[in-house]
Amino acid sequence: MASAPGPDGSFVNLGAHLLTGGSSNIAGLVAASGLTTLAVPGVKSALWFDGALYKHRRAEVYPFVLPLSLRERWAMVRAGARIRLLAESWRRAQRLRSGEEVGQYRRRLRGFRADRTFAQLLDGLPDRVAAVFATAARRSSGEADELTVGGAAAIFGALWVGSASESVRNVSGGAGLLGEHWRGALGSRAVLGARVTEIREDEDRVVITYTAGDRERSVTARQVIVAVTAHSAARIVSTMRADVADRLSGVRYGSFVCMGLATRDIGAVGWDDIYAVSTPGLAFDMLFHHSSSSRDPSGGVPGRKSLMCYAGGARARALLGMPDAEVRSRFLADVERVLPEVRGAIELVEIRQWPEGNSLPSRGNDLAAVEHWNARPGGRVHLAGDYFAPLGGTADAAATSGVAAAQAVLLALGRRPVAAPATRLPDQG
Repeated sequence: MASAPGPDGSFVNLGAHLLTGGSSNIAGLVAASGLTTLAVPGVKSALWFDGALYKHRRAEVYPFVLPLSLRERWAMVRAGARIRLLAESWRRAQRLRSGEEVGQYRRRLRGFRADRTFAQLLDGLPDRVAAVFATAARRSSGEADELTVGGAAAIFGALWVGSASESVRNVSGGAGLLGEHWRGALGSRAVLGARVTEIREDEDRVVITYTAGDRERSVTARQVIVAVTAHSAARIVSTMRADVADRLSGVRYGSFVCMGLATRDIGAVGWDDIYAVSTPGLAFDMLFHHSSSSRDPSGGVPGRKSLMCYAGGARARALLGMPDAEVRSRFLADVERVLPEVRGAIELVEIRQWPEGNSLPSRGNDLAAVEHWNARPGGRVHLAGDYFAPLGGTADAAATSGVAAAQAVLLALGRRPVAAPATRLPDQG
């Protein structure tokens, strides 16, 4: 999560921004921080196609309104119907079964349609049709040939069979405010700029070795929560079993390159009711209009527009390390194609590159050994991360794993847990 303030109270998001509402763990963190959240009523299924912007709320309409050949139209209908059925099946699979434990639930969902890649499902589709589905699938941070069919079903399930606007929320002022709040709450206890080189679990304590500045230091603890990427956890926890470290090292991550921009006041525009646009064929994959959620009592949208776009998967990997000025030039040219009203009205542009932007469900991603090790009796090291999510990382999956780790620590210290982790799979955000 990251965001930056803009002129006159505006802001731009530069990372995760669509958060699960309701009784989710991420919603609990937001509520405890005192931040305000906003419903997301805008159209989430808009599409840029063949040089035009379409903003239908129901994606099922697109095969009949897009400028397609008869072959392409029929292929889109068939593929859409197939993916829709998969999405419905995924939503049914989300329900916790009677007597099912959380670990069993995760393993069952992780195996959901995990034997094939999404690219295999799209095989044989006309290029323009396949591009529409593959672009939407990059919300996972991966390509269609990296993502399982189950992972794609989760994405389209949230998009097509998704919940009402109240079930997903934005943070007023920018999602990065959440991290800033909790970093401030930790105060001097949060040591920034340090690099952990080893975590060694002994019988009666854990020793953490780290470097800060030019000095190597160490600290001991009774219990440790390791909230880093799976690869980093495998590298620094030296007393982890080899098979567990191998599984963590095999977790797949995808990249994102994001651009946030804020405009001057351009008044009401024809796309004020749009929240998200899928953009096959452009330099980025998705374009978000975050100010569409900041409505006044009459339903009006602010004249200062807050926008964000990102490239995921292979496109993002190709951009990593590229100077921000070049990314800005490429992205901005296409933003102005889709939303010409912003041309000449942009007051703030921010770029962020996320090499490990999100964990993604790929074939062979079996974390049973990791989950068993993490729940071992007497363990002093506890793992947390979005990679525990069965079908792709989300902010709520990360928060839920953190709550579970905190529960384990409190129990080990003989204290009463203060909250129970959520057992449902959060929507993809």
